[in-house]
Amino acid sequence: MDIYDFKNALLIGFFMAFMIGPVFFMLIQTSILKGARAAIALDLGVILGDLSFILIAYYGSRSLLEKLKEDPRLFFIGGLVLIIYGLITYFDKENKKEALENSKMINVEDAKKEFIADFFNFFCC
Repeated sequence: MDIYDFKNALLIGFFMAFMIGPVFFMLIQTSILKGARAAIALDLGVILGDLSFILIAYYGSRSLLEKLKEDPRLFFIGGLVLIIYGLITYFDKENKKEALENSKMINVEDAKKEFIADFFNFFCC
């Protein structure tokens, strides 16, 4: 690993840390309504949650990664599973018909109801 890789990883991590998402808006709402201490507590909870998921993913997949290094046939098995899934999805006519029928049945009233439900759900978090 040279300095170029480290610099790229640092820049990507820095920009991903400031990406705007639902937690960002929840953090702003909490800081406005409940104050800075509550916002810091929320932020620490998010950080601890992210770290725990990263550790679970790392240690949970460690043995699988070691097996992949020893036996590259597992790459082919995984690729075969993805190809079969893709073919089944592509050739499944019933799901295509249902999707086309459902897409034609979109109603303006349903869209309004979903918008209102999502709008209020955002502010209830």
